[in-house]
Amino acid sequence: MEKFLKILLLKIFFSFLIYSTMSLFIVNIVKYYSVYELNKDIKYLFLGTSLSECAFNDKLIDNSKNLAKSNECYYYNYFKVKQILNNDNNNVESIFIDFSNFIIGPKSNELIWNNEGMSSFLPIYLPFLSIQDFKIFINYSNFLDLIKFFSYGVRFNLKKILNFNFGINNTHGGYLKLDRNIKSDINFQLNFEKGLGEINIKYLNRIINLCREKGILVYLVRTPLHPKTKLSNEKELIDLKKTFTGIKFLDYSKFKLSYDQYGDQMHLNYKGAMVFSNWFNYEVKSL
Repeated sequence: MEKFLKILLLKIFFSFLIYSTMSLFIVNIVKYYSVYELNKDIKYLFLGTSLSECAFNDKLIDNSKNLAKSNECYYYNYFKVKQILNNDNNNVESIFIDFSNFIIGPKSNELIWNNEGMSSFLPIYLPFLSIQDFKIFINYSNFLDLIKFFSYGVRFNLKKILNFNFGINNTHGGYLKLDRNIKSDINFQLNFEKGLGEINIKYLNRIINLCREKGILVYLVRTPLHPKTKLSNEKELIDLKKTFTGIKFLDYSKFKLSYDQYGDQMHLNYKGAMVFSNWFNYEVKSL
């Protein structure tokens, strides 16, 4: 029996060793060959959550690219920005990033390690995580879920290698044409948890510092809100903004639109995005 257990443990150990080695090989191949290259004429980059994803129609804004994606927090934004700015062929001059009441609260931390975050974003950015970045998952995520989504991430990156797909594609985000409207004039109260998502916000600071090193302008942007919307954590957002010295806050929350141009309390539908993006196309040139 003792001999059997020793053999079993050795098999488990060597299986784990082989799997770990293969996994590291796969993600390092993707890291080495990844090229986050934009069109030469792209000067303005939009990043963040579904708020920017639905608000900025990059077909209507000259020299722009929308790479926002629903529920993508600052943690994952950082690795996207880093890969883009490390590519000397890109000509990005300004980055506009979500700064909303939704993305600053304590629950924004969970967007890093909850099941949706790990299934949607960890596979994409796994090759670019340092040991310190990965420790966040070890410390906060469910261990069995982490194993599951890490394995999925390895398979995801293996497919990239087999398909020679190392560039930016739809998985990295883009403008979302939201085809619904709210049509209501009732008051909305959005109750966000008090406090801040310290871990997530740490990566916003890293984005800002990286952009400063590269000479890229950063703007924190709040997209238009339904005029009847009330927010429970407005003070936290304003106080946090004051900590980012030298960074402009573009607050378009009171931008005037008709009720049928909102998809809900915080998102523009495609009609609202058309109006807002056409206006922003002229506004951005004066920033």
